[in-house]
Amino acid sequence: FGAYELKPKSNLQMNVEEYLAVTTKGDGLVDEGCLPGDNDSLRSTDAAADDDEIVRWQGIDSSYLYGDLSEQLGVTYLALHTPNGENNNNNHTVVQGKIVNHRWVINLALRREAPVVPPGVPMNDAYHFSPFRNIIFVIDTASPRSYLSMEAMLALCSSTSEEEEEEDNVSTATIPDVMDAELKTGHVVALFLSPSQTAEVNVLGSNILKLADVATNVRDEEFLLTFLE
Repeated sequence: FGAYELKPKSNLQMNVEEYLAVTTKGDGLVDEGCLPGDNDSLRSTDAAADDDEIVRWQGIDSSYLYGDLSEQLGVTYLALHTPNGENNNNNHTVVQGKIVNHRWVINLALRREAPVVPPGVPMNDAYHFSPFRNIIFVIDTASPRSYLSMEAMLALCSSTSEEEEEEDNVSTATIPDVMDAELKTGHVVALFLSPSQTAEVNVLGSNILKLADVATNVRDEEFLLTFLE
């Protein structure tokens, strides 16, 4: 090997070293407002994460799902799903969603997979499925689970027809923390009760998204979920 020639420091290297020397000596050449002081307290990552959750779901509540979002999707939130009525594309494996205010939202027809037994009726005489209902979801690709609000869980646990709903004995005390639900496509999925941060939001997570291919039409702010058979 030849002799190693020691090269002079570049201006950039010298500037970095000067900056570090100034900040460690504290000689007043650097604005102290840019540096943490003795009385500054760093916010915990948990607190920052809570703030992110508030911003993420801000403005999404039950009234929004029943109102503007139902209108944009062309459905009635939590109503019985009518095969020949509104948004009947849910009869097939291809379901259309919309991009609304930078959120991906979609209506899926769901029913509880467990049989519904009215009070006083033997199991053998009442083994039937609950009806399909319109459930509006907000897609969250970072969530491994899918969640239902308490209101949506109550709706899926109700009786077969709207006329029978008044006779239901379903209450919040009987709502499970997780239920199996059937999509119109025939897929059975697990749905968890929404946590407090998203109490009124139905979240579509990766446990359902992995069952479908996704095609996006950004110009028209629409997308399609094509469920695999």
